[in-house]
Amino acid sequence: WVFCGVVMWGVVVSAPILAGQQSETSVLRAQEAAATVSADTIAVIVFSNITAAAEDEWVGAGIAETLAVDLAGDGALSVVGREKVSGALENLSSGRDSGVEATEAIEVRLGRRLGARWIVSGAYQRLGDRLRITARVVEVASAAVMHTAKVDGLMTELFALQDRLSADLRRGLPGGA
Repeated sequence: WVFCGVVMWGVVVSAPILAGQQSETSVLRAQEAAATVSADTIAVIVFSNITAAAEDEWVGAGIAETLAVDLAGDGALSVVGREKVSGALENLSSGRDSGVEATEAIEVRLGRRLGARWIVSGAYQRLGDRLRITARVVEVASAAVMHTAKVDGLMTELFALQDRLSADLRRGLPGGA
């Protein structure tokens, strides 16, 4: 198994330009700084397809959606909607450098912009009929990785793997079961 940098994508949402004098970058920075962090808000980013097999592209969005629903399920966490996360991520990703360090910085900026306390991101890799899913929870305020999780199994066990991943991620959150 190989784990490399995370690639993320989303829907383009344009940011307003204030007073015609500010650049889009300065507007985005102002929006990030102005975001109020909610103690119980989490955002889940679409998981990256490390192997880049076209037939597996759907898996990353499915994992993110499953985790978002599971994390919101008991009402203890407020989960930012997928469209809002994707739009904000696309705006922040425009023109950035690639690599793990850039991904970490974008996660923190995304969390601030969305007012989230935590960001969940990850990747999946398929090798034949085997599947590995890795995830991490980043605390936005400190930019620290609070918890990581990894599950391995068969592609036919995808739904069970997602459930195991969700349960592991919950344990990594404050008050997690």
